[in-house]
Amino acid sequence: MKKIFMTLAAVAIAATVNAQIYVGGTLGFESGNNKTELSAAGATTTTELGTTTFSILPEFGYKIDDQMAIGVAFGYSYTSEETGKNPDTKDKTSRFEFNPYFRYTFLQMGSFSVFADAQVGFYTGKTTTEASVAGAVVSVEYPKVSGFSFAIRPGIAYQANDALSFVAKLGNGLGYWRDKVETNANTTITDTSFGLNLSSIGLQFGAYYNF
Repeated sequence: MKKIFMTLAAVAIAATVNAQIYVGGTLGFESGNNKTELSAAGATTTTELGTTTFSILPEFGYKIDDQMAIGVAFGYSYTSEETGKNPDTKDKTSRFEFNPYFRYTFLQMGSFSVFADAQVGFYTGKTTTEASVAGAVVSVEYPKVSGFSFAIRPGIAYQANDALSFVAKLGNGLGYWRDKVETNANTTITDTSFGLNLSSIGLQFGAYYNF
């Protein structure tokens, strides 16, 4: 399996009031491939299925002190995922997210600091499955997808100067995830997972401006 993830946080500007209240956000892009090889009768067939995700998540927070902060990130994400070949099948998911968090900075080394976010996540949205059959596109829309998660996500911050700092986060972290899909046949599909995941969404980068 091969995955390539790119996350761009081009919009992450924070303003503070008395060095306590900040606002910001991230603009993200993620791309990946799932490669499958099948060997039969001495021949190997390779299939690659791609996934692309775009997200925009504004953020508000409050600094309790130099080590602790509370905040919330919320916004919109869109995922397009190839799920099959012959016929070509693709799932398109639009969802709205709400992610409150508690941040604790446990190590400071000059301009660098290491922190962890204890984040609770909620999302809701819808998924459309499209299949190309004989040159025609057939679509099936699922009425609702939703999810809940709790995770500890690590991060690193760099204070460039009194006004500007940069932040990087890695993956989903350590936690629990629960996803539900309601189908048109009055059936609910539930997927749960627990563990450590530091690569599924790659690096996220942010910049903060304080004044």
